[in-house]
Amino acid sequence: MKTTQNLNPQQRLDAIRQAQAEEGQAIHDAAREAAKAEKTMERLACRTDAPAWYATQVGRTVELRRTGTDEVLATVHPPVAWGDNWDWSLIDGGVMVKRTDRIERHLDLVAETDACPKCRERNPDNLVWQDNGKVKCMTCGMRYRPTSK
Repeated sequence: MKTTQNLNPQQRLDAIRQAQAEEGQAIHDAAREAAKAEKTMERLACRTDAPAWYATQVGRTVELRRTGTDEVLATVHPPVAWGDNWDWSLIDGGVMVKRTDRIERHLDLVAETDACPKCRERNPDNLVWQDNGKVKCMTCGMRYRPTSK
């Protein structure tokens, strides 16, 4: 901002307004660049050094939780700009959340009512039917009887 010591009151006010307008434009430009980066971002990674942990999807987030206590160690929020076009997978020491071209992960999930009651896992690859009619969640180890078959 310019020095306003040698200006009359009106000139001072004009200089302050000009500086505020420039600052506002800079903030607007930064927000626009952040939104643009969010739209072009392709993947996010989140890691933990906890010795025993698991990951589970909760709504539009992926949580890393400590095994045994279920304490939330970290939460990954995919950018809103991705909509529902995202997926996640386990990587060494954490999870990778990536943008996808189309929605495919939602098509294969079990109903909300049949999700694991402990960690809310819905991926059928992680829910294994047992001989006794119960399901074992491979994500958290919970055994439960689903409401539908």
